[in-house]
Amino acid sequence: MPIRLTPSVKVICILALCVFLCQKLSDLYLGTHLYSLLSLESESFFQRHFYWQILTYPFLTGDVSQLFFNLLMFVFVGSDLESIWGARAFIRYILVCSISVGLITYRDWE
Repeated sequence: MPIRLTPSVKVICILALCVFLCQKLSDLYLGTHLYSLLSLESESFFQRHFYWQILTYPFLTGDVSQLFFNLLMFVFVGSDLESIWGARAFIRYILVCSISVGLITYRDWE
């Protein structure tokens, strides 16, 4: 069975790859720590009001192998879900899952 990339899955994979490259290159060449700026941390999210972190943390990965396997599973499962549900419902599902997992882990922060 051939792998068929749907449009939303392509965009999300490209976005995750770009975030990974920006994160690694800026850490390496600019000395910044984008991971701490984009990852979901209770102190920065609630006290410093970094509310974008609830949307950016799903795109962060630690290394190339984690990125590869995340994208591989996303292509296999995400393309099937998008082709069944449609792009709008699929994107809504991804957002609801990401936001709810981020908020559920808030219980661990207290």
